Amino acid sequence: MPVKHFKFIPLLAVTGIAAVCGVFLLRGGSARPEGIPAKTADDRLVYLFTQGWKAEEIAQAEVIVPDSEDANFAAYAALQDAQGLPVRKFAGQTATRYTYRLSPSEQFAELLCADGQVIGAMRYGGKHEVLPVS
Repeated sequence: MPVKHFKFIPLLAVTGIAAVCGVFLLRGGSARPEGIPAKTADDRLVYLFTQGWKAEEIAQAEVIVPDSEDANFAAYAALQDAQGLPVRKFAGQTATRYTYRLSPSEQFAELLCADGQVIGAMRYGGKHEVLPVS
C-alpha cells in the first residue's frame, strides 16, 4: 500500500479557524504527557466515546505528517497544540489517519495516530467545517 502525503482541506489553512469555527478540544485542554492510547481499534473508539460520540471507522490511510515548515501544516499543528496533542513531534514521519462517522449526527472525526498514540484529532461536519466537541 503506497504511503500518501497528509493533505489538509483548504479550510484548515486559515489561521483564524479556531476563532471562527472552533476546534475538537479535549476535556481539560492541557498537555497530555502520557498520551492518548491508540494502539488498537478499541483504544480509538474508547477515546471517541469519552468525548461523547459513538463512532464507526469508515477509512484509514497511511500518511506522512508534513514538515513543520509547511505553512498549511502550521495552522493544523496550532489546533493540535491547543488540544495538547504532539503532532509537531512527528513531522516528516509516517502516521495513520483514521476517519470515523459519528452518530447520531452527520459529522466525522479524524484521528491521526503514530507510535501507539493519538497525535492529532479533529471533528467536522458534512461541509468540512471544523466544529467544537460540545
